[in-house]
Amino acid sequence: MDAKAKEQQELVAKIRQEIADDDSDFASLDAVWDSAYHAYQDMRDDLPTTSRYSYVLAAVARWVLDVGAYPPPELMIALAMLFKQYMDAAGDLDLEAVYFGRPPQRLGTYARRAVRESAALPIDMAFLFAFCAAKNSGLSDAMSAEAAQARVERDHGECPDAETMLRRMRREKAQARTK
Repeated sequence: MDAKAKEQQELVAKIRQEIADDDSDFASLDAVWDSAYHAYQDMRDDLPTTSRYSYVLAAVARWVLDVGAYPPPELMIALAMLFKQYMDAAGDLDLEAVYFGRPPQRLGTYARRAVRESAALPIDMAFLFAFCAAKNSGLSDAMSAEAAQARVERDHGECPDAETMLRRMRREKAQARTK
């Protein structure tokens, strides 16, 4: 999780704590939301803590688009505070930087990275399964990778070259070890 996501999670937690205080200006918002959306209480505690919904804007979008429910007040207040930060910057910040942090150089915007990662997942998984199946049949790494690439191309219509897929697998494995 990057610094911007952590900062936003802390902001939401702080607002949530303020809302829970009965003397808060937002206590009435909390009571209304609880009565209207009591079925979603368990989801409320889970957002925006998952890595996919670390950012306030992504969590709000999930509530509105995926769940079809009005987001909890702490998310809406955090969203308003972030937008105020954008407006107060008077053009020195763009919305991408406010809501998702500055994009890493040469990696693209948050949306481009998210789409790229989600589109690659089925192909990566298919390659991994085909690679393991070929490896278990006694083929070398290189032959297994070639066989897996051919199978993924046949099943999915596309696949990066075998070496790229092997590098991706090694990188994912190394990252998993460091977590």
